[in-house]
Formats: sequence, C-alpha cells, structure tokens
Amino acid sequence: MAVIKSTTQYSLFGFLPGNRSINPHHVRALSTSILANNLLEQHPIIVNEKMEVVDGQHRLEVARVNHLEIYYIVKKGATLTEVHLLNSAVRPWGLDNYLRSYCELGKQDYIQLREFCREHGIATSQGAVLLRGVSHNMSATGIRSDFKMGTFTITDLAYAEAVVSLLEEITPYLAPKVRTDRDLMFSLGKLIRMKGFDTKRFREKLHSAALRIERQANVRGYLKILEDIYNWHVAGTRVRFY
Repeated sequence: MAVIKSTTQYSLFGFLPGNRSINPHHVRALSTSILANNLLEQHPIIVNEKMEVVDGQHRLEVARVNHLEIYYIVKKGATLTEVHLLNSAVRPWGLDNYLRSYCELGKQDYIQLREFCREHGIATSQGAVLLRGVSHNMSATGIRSDFKMGTFTITDLAYAEAVVSLLEEITPYLAPKVRTDRDLMFSLGKLIRMKGFDTKRFREKLHSAALRIERQANVRGYLKILEDIYNWHVAGTRVRFY
C-alpha cells in the first residue's frame, strides 16, 4: 500500500520535462475551492523517486501559494507516460455533475435551477444563463466559472420565465430538435429584452402565420424568421429585430 507523506518544503519538488505548464487561471479557481474545503490530504499528488511531479502540479502550486501542507505519494519509475495515461483516463466533470453535486449539498439556487430545467425540458447551461438574466453563452458571461465553484446565483427568475413561456408558444411550429438549440433561446431572450416588443402581438401573428421554423446557423438567422412572423401581413414600416 502506498505511503502518503506530507510537507511544506515545496522546493523539494520538481516538474517533469514535457508536462503541461501551470495554468494561472486554474490555480486561482482551484485555490478558491481548496480554501473553502481543503481535500488535499484526500487527493495526494504523485511524484517519482526524483521528486518530479507526475500528477498534481496545480495542487502543489495551490499549496505553495496558500502555505498549505501538500500530501504526496512516491511512485518509483514514474515517467511522462504515466502523465499521459492519467490525463487521458480522467473524465472531466460536466455541468450536470456539478449540478448534482451542489444539489446534494443543499445549495438552493442549484436546486431551483434543476427544477426549472426539468419543468421546461431545457439543458442545464440554458437554464443557468436564463436564470442569470442574460442572452449569451455561459463562458462569455463568466457564469460557467461561478457554476463550477458553487457560487452560481439566480438573479432574474421573471426574465427566465418570460423566455420559456415564449418558447412554449412557438414549440408547435419548430422543426425537430430546434427547440433545444441555444441560439433559438438566445434570440427569444433578445426579444424579451427588446424595447417595445409586444408579446401579445407576437403570439397572435405566430398562430396566424403558422410558419415552420427550421434550424438556423446563428441568432441572427432566428431573429430574421421571428421578425417575419412579427410583421406578418402588416402594412407600412416593419419592426426590425436585428
């Protein structure tokens, strides 16, 4: 059985040539997580007999920066081959893994997000964006980072409910699999935020036109179709959506 050792003498360790370089953003994110719940002892780094880090260089850097005890296991003969095998075998967590984990910890915003997504049949990423009141992807808005760190909060439930209500209205007119397209969701969000947008008029025109909405390449494509519906059989100046 491997012996787990510990130290605060960080200079004892070296890095394998050819291993990934330290990612400062990952170190900062990992620091926040470890300072909130230090599991370094349960997840020791792995080094070879030369004290070169085979697995866990970011954990070592977090320990060094924050003056924490680092735990390690010596595996004689370990090389870069083991690094490649470890990295290829580890499957990174997806959003649903984080969602389930934080729900089990009783975080209410995550629980409410899970129920919202289940009720409306949308993906976790779409629900998170809507409940934060934005119409852009998670990475662009910084929501993904908050979500993984357990600090996601719901800030605009009314907006999210307005968007999914509009989604339900147009669902009968959508081609297969279009309902789950995030660009469609973003385009509906832009309509809800648009000054002067008349939801009642849109719904009436939607049912009158009865146009089939096919998958589009981007948000602009969906906005063009939605604009055509909104202006169906309207004389005079068209209302523009983009």
